[in-house]
Amino acid sequence: EWKMALTSIEHILPTTHFQRESLEARHKVYFIFHFHGKIDCQRLQHAVQAAVDNYAILRTVFIPWDESTVQITLGDATVPVEITTTDLNPVEIAGSICREDSSAPVAPGKLHTQLRLIMGSNRDSMALRLSHAQYDGISMPRLFTDIARAYQGITLSPAKVDFPEYLHSRIYNIPSQAYKFWRDLLRGSSMTYLR
Repeated sequence: EWKMALTSIEHILPTTHFQRESLEARHKVYFIFHFHGKIDCQRLQHAVQAAVDNYAILRTVFIPWDESTVQITLGDATVPVEITTTDLNPVEIAGSICREDSSAPVAPGKLHTQLRLIMGSNRDSMALRLSHAQYDGISMPRLFTDIARAYQGITLSPAKVDFPEYLHSRIYNIPSQAYKFWRDLLRGSSMTYLR
């Protein structure tokens, strides 16, 4: 069972077919970065949180609803952070931690977004966990660029079009009105033939 305050809800939207497939497969995706040296742990946590604050899909939880799944975007969500300190190789520990985490499902109403920091004696690693329901190949470079920029102390620009806005327009943009517009505009026109 899940509970959340109504005041914390920003959007409630259906999931796309791709999102439902990703969630049903229960695949978690781990983006692991191994740093050459030590990082500022607190600064990295703040940088990831800045990205979570900037991208609504990273603050989104998924709830089974009426034989489907809905996505609920939270207005405010703190990314869960787990920090492991080790004298062993953080590269190996990061892989081990992610493999162990991958076997447990993310409970409905809980964030898929999670940050794991593995602090070694002379180098560190980071693992960012997401569901493929939260991203596509186009969005990932932007996300990691923004995390790097926030780590450098640069204030992030608001997302131009965030996923809830895109999905809302996809759902409520009535195609028949678009077709009518183009039919009316092009009525009486003819093709231009080039020779």
